[in-house]
Amino acid sequence: LKIWYENSNGAYHTYCVVDDDTGVNYVVVSTQSNGNGQYSIAITPRLNADGSLYTSKWERFVVELWVFLMRLVL
Repeated sequence: LKIWYENSNGAYHTYCVVDDDTGVNYVVVSTQSNGNGQYSIAITPRLNADGSLYTSKWERFVVELWVFLMRLVL
């Protein structure tokens, strides 16, 4: 998994998570304790405008293809 911090809005913290195997991107939102020791977390797949799953596979394919082609040239 790849995980990175996106932003913060008061007690809310947003992270992006990418599954290396599937390329599916997820949005994770967590909250700080509200004083009683309870924390909250929500996770949902990131979606494209048409409602389909947002994946990073195409971008990864392009990068791998570029590296392959550069090795042929050099």
